[in-house]
Amino acid sequence: DGKFRSDLYYRLNVFPISLPALRERPEDIISLTKHFVEKYSEGTVKEIDVEALETLKNYPFPGNVRELRNLCERICVLSHGDTIANDLLPYEVRFPNVDPPCFSFQNKNLNEILEDVEKNAIKYAIEKCSGNKAKAAEILGLPVSTLKSKIKKINL
Repeated sequence: DGKFRSDLYYRLNVFPISLPALRERPEDIISLTKHFVEKYSEGTVKEIDVEALETLKNYPFPGNVRELRNLCERICVLSHGDTIANDLLPYEVRFPNVDPPCFSFQNKNLNEILEDVEKNAIKYAIEKCSGNKAKAAEILGLPVSTLKSKIKKINL
């Protein structure tokens, strides 16, 4: 808006530090996670299992270090044992490119809501089984042929 003196930027810019986003330096995620878990585990020693660390390394962290710090505080509060497992991580961290398995009632009739639930359940099962439709069908309690027809019907 031009409300500051033009030389203010140069006065403040004595020593610029360029720090790439956390998604650009996944190797830092492990050490930062361990640091924050130690900080928030209130004197108890908590281990983070390998799968959880791998999941965190693959997550893009749009909120950068602050998001990771908040996440670590959350999982420390939620964990009851001495190991932090992958299932304690929020759905959107474990499955960053999959819509969460929740739905909204707004402006939808019952059939649309049920279709959303079915679609999300199928997506989740397929993701959990790394694309193996036979295993996904078993999780969902469906014959494989039924699952395949549902996949085709919902255009997955």
